[in-house]
Amino acid sequence: QMIELLISEEGLKEQMGDVIIQFPDEPIVVGDSWTTTTELTGILAAVVQTTYTLRGVEGGVATIDLAATANTSPDAYPVDMTLYEISYDLSGSSEGVIQIDVDSGWTISGMITSTLSGESLIAMGDMEIKVPLSVHGVTTLEALD
Repeated sequence: QMIELLISEEGLKEQMGDVIIQFPDEPIVVGDSWTTTTELTGILAAVVQTTYTLRGVEGGVATIDLAATANTSPDAYPVDMTLYEISYDLSGSSEGVIQIDVDSGWTISGMITSTLSGESLIAMGDMEIKVPLSVHGVTTLEALD
């Protein structure tokens, strides 16, 4: 069930959210920053606030810095795993650099470092187990020819 939620159309859209930059409606110049807030639903419902800064543009490639924070959504609900329910209380941050082709808008490359920590609560009837979680990861983006 969990895997089905992750590979569903909605799940894939949420996972790709970190790769697809939401640009502001108005033009931006080097040094400009903008912030977006994204509400993720599903297994790990979270609120993600991301600040982007246009570092520079050279040879048709825009270099964009990003810094993000994520927290479990106040609307998060336990995930029913048939024999038990699991819920999360997580928070974390990400930072990185992404390079975008100015003409196409496609991501050329990037590297994002993320840290997430907190706990999960597994409930089976009257029994509850709290499991501490800590995840550190590096996501590398690379355009394929």
